[in-house]
Amino acid sequence: MTDQNKKKVLTEFLSNRRNLIELVIVAIILGVGIEFISSSLFDKISINHKNLYFFLAGTIMCLFSVGFFFIKFFGVKKVSKNIKGFLIIDTENNAIVPIDNYDYARTIERNLKAATSEDQAIKIDWEDSSFKFDSAKENRQKGFKIINELTEYYILETMSTHLTDFFNQNNIDKSQLIELNRNDIPSILLTNQFLELFSKPMEQRAAFKQEKKAENSNGTKRPIGKVVASYTKGAMFQHFDFILPKNSKIDKNKDGYIVITTKRLTLKFKSKFAAMGSVSPIGYEEYYLGIKDHRRYSTFQVDIELEFELKFGALLMRTGWDTYNWVDSLLEKIESRISKKDYFKKIDWDKAYVIIKSTKNRTTVPNSGLA
Repeated sequence: MTDQNKKKVLTEFLSNRRNLIELVIVAIILGVGIEFISSSLFDKISINHKNLYFFLAGTIMCLFSVGFFFIKFFGVKKVSKNIKGFLIIDTENNAIVPIDNYDYARTIERNLKAATSEDQAIKIDWEDSSFKFDSAKENRQKGFKIINELTEYYILETMSTHLTDFFNQNNIDKSQLIELNRNDIPSILLTNQFLELFSKPMEQRAAFKQEKKAENSNGTKRPIGKVVASYTKGAMFQHFDFILPKNSKIDKNKDGYIVITTKRLTLKFKSKFAAMGSVSPIGYEEYYLGIKDHRRYSTFQVDIELEFELKFGALLMRTGWDTYNWVDSLLEKIESRISKKDYFKKIDWDKAYVIIKSTKNRTTVPNSGLA
């Protein structure tokens, strides 16, 4: 959502609410005009009990119009979006290719390495998984599960960092906020081994205990204060918290969506990786990534389903939206970091490829002997 023509979901809804005043004024003027017309016609109609009939008809029409108007402008508002990312995997060695300037691929490749260096169960599952089309279904499913959990963790971390930065930078009253941590999201911890591992306190993990023991023996003192991130011998710790408007919660529903529920809106997402093939632009793998043996590498599509829902009656609330202004910028950040289309636009590959080919052709064209 980096382009100006990409919709800012919450901003657009709130903008439409402001236009309602103009609509109401027009409706009042129209109603008065209709009243004048109907009054002039009323005396010319000869029907028994016409006062009662006209009253009932008018009441029904008014109730229908008001109901339609209320549901149309103040009812539940939904926007769904599918973000298409990609991964390139060395299918012979089960290795995700880290890609320069593509934060999504680089980060989950790093996270996978950190997890497999510390957790033997994750390492065995990854080694047993396969992304070859002729592999056993069970092995492919293991790979799908790991990629989906890595992607889910990546999005959760992106959200967590973005929300923390937003509320810190905008000086929002802390009494209007709630901070959720790993103990508040048991349903997600149970289904995402990477979140469970990386956010587990360092004093409960062997790699960090060994580091602390070595520091104690050397007389080294750790800085006092909250540790947000730490790395040792390949293992990784990342403190997990989620700052949201008060009375919000995070959960995972029966369909596998991570659901963020607040008083005014709901945001949910799900990673859907199933080893669907994707195509890289011509020359990209060879010239940008330095891949020569294309038979070993496969490009796969990663689908992220996002759904934003504004709750019934939310637009009736005129104040308090400052604690929700993170929505549009968060959706933009997630798409800009994962979207394949945005990535290739950012590196301007079409132009880069033309330059590479032109340079290569100039160095290979034989000397014609012309002056």
